[in-house]
Amino acid sequence: MNEHAPGWYDHEGERRYWDGQRWTHSTSVPQIPAPGTPPHGQVPPPPPYGQPGAYGGQAPPFAGMPIARKEPALSLLASFFVPGVGQMINGDTGPGLAFLSAYLGGLVAVICLGWILIGFFGIPVAIGAWIWSMIDAYQGAVRFNQRAGYPG
Repeated sequence: MNEHAPGWYDHEGERRYWDGQRWTHSTSVPQIPAPGTPPHGQVPPPPPYGQPGAYGGQAPPFAGMPIARKEPALSLLASFFVPGVGQMINGDTGPGLAFLSAYLGGLVAVICLGWILIGFFGIPVAIGAWIWSMIDAYQGAVRFNQRAGYPG
C-alpha cells in the first residue's frame, strides 16, 4: 500500500506530482509565502483596536498619521445655527442630512401649508430636529474622540 495519496509534494528540492504509484514529470515551483503571511488555511488575528489593519498586503495610505480631535463645542455650535452641520463636521454625513432634512421639512410645512399645522406638525418637528441635532452633534464628537483614543 502507498504511503501518500495522489497530489503535489516536495521531492528533491522541487514540487512534483505523485500519482499514487510513482513520481510524474510534472513539476511546479514551490510557493514561498510573503513575510508576515500566516500559513495556508490560517486567518491572521485582527489588529488591536484603533490600529490600522492590512490593506491589500500594504499599509493604508495614511497609516501612522494622527487623527484630528473633534471639538464637541464646535459641533454643537454649528448645529445651533444649521441643524445637521455638526454631525457632518464629525464625519456622520447620513445623520447630518437627516437632521437637516427634518428641520427644513418642518419649516416648509409651516410656511407652505399655513398656520393650521403649526401646533400639529411643522413647528414641533423643526424644533425637535434642531434640539436633537445639537445634542447628537456634541455626543457624536465625544464618541469620535473616544474611538480615536483621546481622553473624555
